[in-house]
Amino acid sequence: MLSLDSPAWDTISSSPGGTGTLTAQLLRSIRDGDDSAYDELYHQICHQLSVGAVAYVAVPHLVEIARSARRRQRVRALSIVGTVSAALLAYPGSAAPLRDEWRVEFVAANQDALRLAAEALQSAGALEPADAQQLLATVAAFQGLKDLAVYLFMQADDMELSCPACGEVIQY
Repeated sequence: MLSLDSPAWDTISSSPGGTGTLTAQLLRSIRDGDDSAYDELYHQICHQLSVGAVAYVAVPHLVEIARSARRRQRVRALSIVGTVSAALLAYPGSAAPLRDEWRVEFVAANQDALRLAAEALQSAGALEPADAQQLLATVAAFQGLKDLAVYLFMQADDMELSCPACGEVIQY
């Protein structure tokens, strides 16, 4: 895993066009307990579902964070990883290329994220509906169900799901 202190972060592009320097700082802040950094981290990694190169080195860190995080922070970390997976499937043309040097670790982190998300869903009664929806979207992304994953991720903020065909609100 690329050290958060490595100068290499300065040479890796983020999704909105900067470098990975801010991403490394945000990951460090999250590890230190600053949950407010998640929103900006998402923006740096996968802005408007466009995956930046920094996502490939940040995902292993997010999975590591998810392994030891409390439930809410676990969901936040895994949902960013799941969004990266969904965006790569749904919009591959807008994604930065995955360098060979990052591939093995990135793929392994994704496999771990699928396992962690599925395990978290087993405690469904203890989850808030929004958290369950984020985890379902994450699992859907890792199962290759890109349209379902993107739909669930995009609807998660509103927490009102509606049928994409007829518009009827889905009650759950």
